[in-house]
Amino acid sequence: MRPRIATRAWAAGIVLAVALAAVPAAAHENPNHGTIKVHDDEVVSPPQRNDPRVDCDFWIEGFKMTNDEGWLVFYEWPPTGDKSEVLRADWEADAEDTPMGFHFKAGPFSLPSGHYRVEAYVDEGHFAKAKMFWTDCEEDDGNGGNGGPPPPPECPPTELEAVANADGTISVTVMNEGAVFVLYRSVDGGDWEHVTEMLDGSTVVDGPYPVGTVVDYGVRHFDGRRVTAEFCATASATAIPFFTSPLAAAGAALGGLGAYAFLRRRP
Repeated sequence: MRPRIATRAWAAGIVLAVALAAVPAAAHENPNHGTIKVHDDEVVSPPQRNDPRVDCDFWIEGFKMTNDEGWLVFYEWPPTGDKSEVLRADWEADAEDTPMGFHFKAGPFSLPSGHYRVEAYVDEGHFAKAKMFWTDCEEDDGNGGNGGPPPPPECPPTELEAVANADGTISVTVMNEGAVFVLYRSVDGGDWEHVTEMLDGSTVVDGPYPVGTVVDYGVRHFDGRRVTAEFCATASATAIPFFTSPLAAAGAALGGLGAYAFLRRRP
């Protein structure tokens, strides 16, 4: 019987090896092909700082790219755009490959005032990263200026509330009569990103997020063409535990009471 068992085990190993070999290589491929930053100036310090708000002329910088060339695609983005493509450009690495990947700096690019999304691709056609940003052109000074749009609108009195829910989501509510706002968020201190547009008194449910995640929110007033230069109001919330059922929530609560009683009884 032992030789048969050994033979079966050997055959099973062969079948497993063939199955693993048949898995496409793409399934094991690292999907992270690099990262990009938007800069207001050609020379930036610190080098990996990102500027979500830039002048009409700006630069795109790439880090940890997996190839030495690729391309960028720019789209108009809400609330000032309709997500249509507005610009395409190639990029090429400016240094030899390092253990951290390739680096590039492309630009200057020039776009009218508005909100945009830029996507970076490496030469193999793989998506790398995207950034949301907006351009803020200078107002025409009457002496050969660029004839930019008027200054951004001012903030009306605004209240913003962020409340963590038991299911791991966060409810964000904005209050101001008759105004339209654009909601942005920053997760655990990361870059600000566009979320959605909000009307007065409306609530957006965001998430869910892992327990302990700190999410900051900010709103800018939108006057139909442009948004305010600064946040009109900000709020923050920390994600709380998610319970799959009322029984699980009750069990967690009892566990907390038990731990509290145990600690109180210790000498």
